Amino acid sequence: MQRWFHWRAGGDRSVLDWRQPMLPPLPPGEAQRVQGWEVYGAAAKHPPQTAPGFRAAQRLGLLPPPAPVTPPQPLPGPSAHALLLTGIGLFFGTILLLVALPDDAPGVMVASLVIGGGGGALWTLLRLEAREREELERGYTSRPAYAGLWRLGRNGVVRREPDRDVPPPGFYPSPYQPGLLQCWDGPGWHPFARRWRRRPHQWLRWPEVPYLDGVPNRPEGGKSWAGASPE
Repeated sequence: MQRWFHWRAGGDRSVLDWRQPMLPPLPPGEAQRVQGWEVYGAAAKHPPQTAPGFRAAQRLGLLPPPAPVTPPQPLPGPSAHALLLTGIGLFFGTILLLVALPDDAPGVMVASLVIGGGGGALWTLLRLEAREREELERGYTSRPAYAGLWRLGRNGVVRREPDRDVPPPGFYPSPYQPGLLQCWDGPGWHPFARRWRRRPHQWLRWPEVPYLDGVPNRPEGGKSWAGASPE
């Protein structure tokens, strides 16, 4: 399985030491984009192919793999989409049951509903994140997002073929921060959270090897992240 996503509780914070480099002359068709973050879910104004060093990163094997030529076999168990619907159903179903309880309902019953329904909804939504990662690594998605991958329904039915013009999700050379890899959701860049500096590795990473000439790979003591090594 390819190691395109690295999800850790702590993560590498060395990207915070990054400084805008003085870029060497760029190849034709590659230019740094100095402004304009993307709107989540919208087509990117500056997709990965426009980033400085994209072709070099491609030659170095730093890019996520393209979507499979044929639809992959879906993973056993509930899909990410099914988990999402289940979590939502448990959450609102628990609320409706609590509202429908008589005023003299035993406290044990109320507590059981809260713990069972609320806990089940929370567990399901937490499992959703892991299942979605597993699907992406397999080369498909069960949700409407990620246009660059196969979208599979129940029993592996193809609901949408991948758009080969849209790179699959993963970390790509950033058009905004040349020299770093940035999280791409496809068809746009993953939006920065308000407190993104607490877990910067989820949005920006140092490449395993530098893809731009004259740009340091990482600051002293910074970590690199594997991009193309199969397990």
